[in-house]
Amino acid sequence: TIMKQSSLFLFIIIAITSLLTGCSGKFVFGTDVYTYSLGLDGIKHQKYQIPNNIRHIYPFIMHNQPPACHNYVPAPTKPRSISKVTKPSAKDAQELYKQGLQYFEGKEVKIDYRKAVELFKKAADQNLAIAQNKLGECYFNGLGVEKDTSKAIEYLQKAADNNLTMAQTLLGECYLNGNGVKKDTSKAMEYLHKAADKGDQKAKKLLNVLEKTVKK
Repeated sequence: TIMKQSSLFLFIIIAITSLLTGCSGKFVFGTDVYTYSLGLDGIKHQKYQIPNNIRHIYPFIMHNQPPACHNYVPAPTKPRSISKVTKPSAKDAQELYKQGLQYFEGKEVKIDYRKAVELFKKAADQNLAIAQNKLGECYFNGLGVEKDTSKAIEYLQKAADNNLTMAQTLLGECYLNGNGVKKDTSKAMEYLHKAADKGDQKAKKLLNVLEKTVKK
């Protein structure tokens, strides 16, 4: 309570002094110097400590020396506590995916497919298409998870529906070859056309082969 009262008292002094002088100035309070200025955005003030070697004469020289000669040192403040590095927010799907990719590719960390899949899953649940596609690949190849083609197709389908070109190409190829799904030429053409229309070269080649096969 005493500290709060002292702080309030000092603020009142600074405010009144600023208003009376109309611009800026300084005053001594105990072993501290307070500088103040009055601007359009309100009253600004800064607290400084008087160096030990001139504390006994500082009040006498303050008005006879320019500010640059005062040699005040900033008043000590409590050090900020260094917080631990926070984990990415659940909403930050892109960051989750990037971290998952680091574990997947072993960039700056040891390769850990399980950890990668865990992060891809969190990002995929936020409807990030590229994470859904990567998760589909993991399920197809059994990386970090037990191989499960039906799960792989499920995630590829989500990514393709979210208009991810590489997912549309891969899904079209799955329908073309019957990989994880029942072979379906019409569905294969549907997804390959979507990817090819956006310039995907692999989709164009597969579509070209497929169309020639259909014509025969």
